[in-house]
Amino acid sequence: MNFKNKNPEKNHIEPQITELKKEIDLLREELEYRKRKMEDMCQDKAHLIALIEHAPDIIMRFDENCRHLFVNRAIEKVVPMAAADYIGKSHRELGFPEKTCSFWEYNLKKIFLTGELQERETPYAGIHGTRIFNWRLIPEYEHSGKISSILCMARDVTEQRLAEQSYARLFDTMPYGFALHEMVYDEKGKALDYRFLSVNPAFENLTGLKADDILGRRVLDVLPDTEKEWIDRYAKVAAGAPPIYFESFSKALNKYFEVTAYGSGKKRFATLFHDVTERKNTEKEREKLKSLLAQSDKLNAVGRLAGGVAHDFNNKLSVITGYTEFALDRTDPSDEIYADLEEIIKATRSATELTRQLLTFARREKANPPKIIDVNDVITSMLNMLRRLIGENIELLWQPEKDIWALHMDPSQLDQILINLCVNARDAIGKKNGRITIETSNTNLQYPSEAAESDIFPGDYVSINITDNGCGMGKETMEQIFEPFFTTKKDGEGTGLGLATVYGIVRQNQGIIRVYSEVDMGTAFGIFLPSYKNHEPEPELIPTAQTEERGMETLLLVEDDPGLLALNQTMLERLGYQVLPAALPEEALNIADSFEGEIAMMLTDVVMPGMNGPELSKILTERFPKIKSLFMSGYSQNMILQQGFANGNIGHFIQKPFSFKDLSLKVRQILDTERSLDE
Repeated sequence: MNFKNKNPEKNHIEPQITELKKEIDLLREELEYRKRKMEDMCQDKAHLIALIEHAPDIIMRFDENCRHLFVNRAIEKVVPMAAADYIGKSHRELGFPEKTCSFWEYNLKKIFLTGELQERETPYAGIHGTRIFNWRLIPEYEHSGKISSILCMARDVTEQRLAEQSYARLFDTMPYGFALHEMVYDEKGKALDYRFLSVNPAFENLTGLKADDILGRRVLDVLPDTEKEWIDRYAKVAAGAPPIYFESFSKALNKYFEVTAYGSGKKRFATLFHDVTERKNTEKEREKLKSLLAQSDKLNAVGRLAGGVAHDFNNKLSVITGYTEFALDRTDPSDEIYADLEEIIKATRSATELTRQLLTFARREKANPPKIIDVNDVITSMLNMLRRLIGENIELLWQPEKDIWALHMDPSQLDQILINLCVNARDAIGKKNGRITIETSNTNLQYPSEAAESDIFPGDYVSINITDNGCGMGKETMEQIFEPFFTTKKDGEGTGLGLATVYGIVRQNQGIIRVYSEVDMGTAFGIFLPSYKNHEPEPELIPTAQTEERGMETLLLVEDDPGLLALNQTMLERLGYQVLPAALPEEALNIADSFEGEIAMMLTDVVMPGMNGPELSKILTERFPKIKSLFMSGYSQNMILQQGFANGNIGHFIQKPFSFKDLSLKVRQILDTERSLDE
């Protein structure tokens, strides 16, 4: 039996029911989705409301009648009124001051008319005093395009503006110069220049450039002498390199600057700098002082060396002088050898003077008192020695001016000038044949003070010119030749003191020294010394013959140099004295203690091993109060004090080398003077 089509209507409805169930399920899912979305939206709205309510910025909404549609709680931190009290009311209706009401009414109505966003920054006096607010007013539109409301956001920018003002004051008042620059490149990207964008007042003060004159201009237009190294340094920083710090000298501004440069955006850089010229000059001065101190130390070393050389050298000269005088006494003046012996005496005197001049340069001894001299006579007397000094390959020409004016100076200083300049000329000529010319003339200088010697005045001068045809020298060398210890000679061939000595002597005598030289042409030194007119040169004092002063007293002689001990003993014994010789201080004390008679005087060297002369004298005087002391030394009295061999005045003194007559007079003078005082 077939029941398949028993109820055909039911078969037709079932598919529709199934389809309907599906649609119901879909609708349920849609409703559940929308429900979730609504819940999410409500939650988001709650979050948004909470965010707006608790936002630090003031948020308000206004209608076209300037009434508040919404106000968040941030307003309560500024105005003592609840946020809810604003709703539906305008500022005027809320009783705000007329100035505040006018501000809002004007700006809100303007936005409703124009649709333009407005931003203002104004102060407002609220709960916490006057604060600065940034007000931003934004129009809100309906679907139709009509403005429905205006949203207002206000932020308290007081702290930011105060900080900006502080930075602005700092920018304007800081002692450091600031400049913002923009690099200028060529078409290949190579840095060519940089442009001024902004500068502070300190920049103007430090550089002397005014902002109105330079902003927007290139540095090479403003300062054409700007060195390329500055542009290259800044280009690296503007390209992203780390900040740099450096010190440099700006030729364009003639100043030293300490600079920090750092990038400040694409193709831009900023510089912070200050003037260190004074510090640099101070450092240079300090280095100069260090150099002078080093030179002073060298001079002190030379002085100590010179003192030792003078002491030993003078001891030897004493022996030479003494025995030469003995030989002269035993030689008839008509004998040929007599003149030779006199030359030896002259040579020892000259050697003694040269030693003293070395000590004078080293500031260990004072110069001799000046004399009125004829420069031609002094030079003439030195020609033979100068010719021997320069050698046979060099011709020495002497061209004096007649009736030369007199000079007032130490003649030995003029000797030093001539010797040093002739030696310098000889070394410049070398082994080849050459010529040195010495000229003198009377000269009137009108404007000598235009040069470095500001203390030199116009007037009459005696000119001494010494020229040579040697190798000459360049400008750089000429600028240094008068510096102590500067020399162009090989090690061991020059001390660098010769020309420094000449310069010192000339300046000491209020003179001027000039030098002109060309490489391979030669050198000319011009010396100008103030004339001493209307005065006749002082005649050279020739010692008059004096009879040796003799005696019969007993003398204690203490000398650690065997040659001098024997010589001085012989001198004193020839004068009739009884001499007790001692080579050392201890020996002298033993002799004095054991001698049964009276010792009238002790003659003692100053510098001796174990005990110096003043110390020996003190001990002997304590033991024998009547004994007199005469100190002998190759050092001068000044150097004895400087070297610490004695404190204060050492009393009776005679400097080596001394002559037979000088010794006899000195001994007799002390003995007779002391005897008259005792009586």
